[in-house]
Amino acid sequence: WAGFKGAPKGGYISYCKGLFEPARDEEPLPPSQKVISLPAPGRGVANPISGISGSQVEKPKYVPEPNFHLGVGGTLFSESTGPISISGIGGAFSSHIRLKDQLKLSIGAGLEMLNYRLDPRNINLVNDNDVAVAGSITNLLIPSVNAGFALYSQSWFLAGSTRQLLRNRIQVNSLNPVISSLEIHYMVQAGYRFKLSDDISLTPSAILRYVDPAPPSFDLSLQANYRNIVF
Repeated sequence: WAGFKGAPKGGYISYCKGLFEPARDEEPLPPSQKVISLPAPGRGVANPISGISGSQVEKPKYVPEPNFHLGVGGTLFSESTGPISISGIGGAFSSHIRLKDQLKLSIGAGLEMLNYRLDPRNINLVNDNDVAVAGSITNLLIPSVNAGFALYSQSWFLAGSTRQLLRNRIQVNSLNPVISSLEIHYMVQAGYRFKLSDDISLTPSAILRYVDPAPPSFDLSLQANYRNIVF
């Protein structure tokens, strides 16, 4: 779309947080791994050679990884294509279920409040009195419901989501008898993480998108990670 007037553009800010997760300084350990540590010097061990009683051994705090936890998040976003722009704010809620070892399933849903805007001044009409877009700027507030899932482990993921499940109806102006709707968008994404070293990993992924009546489209991407810094 580079070089085209009215080309699509957008931006967003998002934040997410897990609920009831172990603190970062309390890394979960597998139940089968038993760890004990010797007491630090100066804690009453007069003669280590003679043995250490159970009361003198300090075991590290063990926080088991939960089989189920929750997550919340929020997003501010804005998208525009030519005369049409959609901006809004949304919140999401998800549940994460550990199925097996490192394999987890997440299911979530979100609610957004959209501001749908159509500016006819940015449309070049053959007939200035065309009732399809004639009139003042259309500015609507519309709720939207989204849902999705993610199946993931430390090395791969498969995710799917839908947007605009309510298929909200839009009437551009009172002169236009045609009532449009925000169609449901479907997205499927998959990726695999290749660990090249202890510090470097690469994650190629693909996204398939579909909205009726447009043909399916897909994107390919590559994410590089160096010491938890994403590029």
